This record gives sequence, structure tokens and C-alpha cells, in this order.
Amino acid sequence: MPSFAIQFHASGEEIGAFVKECLEKQQIYATLMDFPPFSAREVSSSEIRAGVNGPKAHSIMLSERRPHLPADTSLKLMDKNPGSLVLQIGKLTPEGLRESCLSTLDASEKWKSIARGLKKITRAGSWAINPNTGASAFARDHRYTEGAKELSERGIKMLAIGAGNFYRLGKTAVQ
Repeated sequence: MPSFAIQFHASGEEIGAFVKECLEKQQIYATLMDFPPFSAREVSSSEIRAGVNGPKAHSIMLSERRPHLPADTSLKLMDKNPGSLVLQIGKLTPEGLRESCLSTLDASEKWKSIARGLKKITRAGSWAINPNTGASAFARDHRYTEGAKELSERGIKMLAIGAGNFYRLGKTAVQ
């Protein structure tokens, strides 16, 4: 099966609402992963919004079958639940809003449908900026929600996953 990864910026409220809608429309299960320390627990659609916005919320694993738990690391959880869809939650920190990522190694029709749903609530195109050199490049596939755009316009930095770079949302050239 094909795989995909969609990197995007969204507020915690938007992520919670998106996952809640997915759970209510699809016959799928959600497992919330907190870190540190690592823990994983199945959550219902009524619990997901609060779970996503919890202080230790790290990722959500969506699965087409009831999740196999317990697991003491995220790798063990993924090994026990192959074919899952994972949403890494980008948290709002004092430094800025971290990037989120929706990814899977096995893109089933349900996962493709959820990816299409994410694309419907996001816009594409941002400028990736290196804060040390000022160098920038257009990232046409990077996505963001309206809530992330509002945070950005208020001066909140949009931080990249695992790097010192940040994004300027939208297609307007970097000044």
C-alpha cells in the first residue's frame, strides 16, 4: 500500500475538532499517546478534544480495529497496531506553534478519506525560513488552518518539526 505524510500547522482546538469529526463519521478507534512519560489509552469522540489539548498529549493513533494495548513505547504500540494512521500533535509553546503531521505507511481508503478531509480544512503554501541565515524557500506542500494563520498574524512563530526553521504562512513572498 502507498504511504503519505502531511505536515501542517493547526491550533489544538482545530486538531481536536478534526479528529472528533473523523471518529464520528468513520468506524475507527483513537488511541491518545502522552509523553513524557509515555502512556497510551483508547479515547472516545467525546474525550478527544480535551485529550488533544492535555499538557502531555503527543500523538493520536487512529486504527480501523480496536487498538492492541498496553504498550510501553510508541514503537511497540505501532508494532502491535500495523496499518494505523498517526497524527503527531503540534503544541503551542512559549517559542511558538509546533508543526503537526498526519502520516501512515499503509494508506487505506479510510486514511485517504481522512487526508482529503484534512486538505479541505487547510490551505497549502508557506515560506520556510532559516532563522540563522535568513534564507527562505517556498514550501508548496506545507499546509495550515485558519486558526494557525490567525496565531501567525498575532506574532506566534510557526515552528518546523525537529528543526530550528520556522514558517511564514501564505504565498506572499518573504520580505
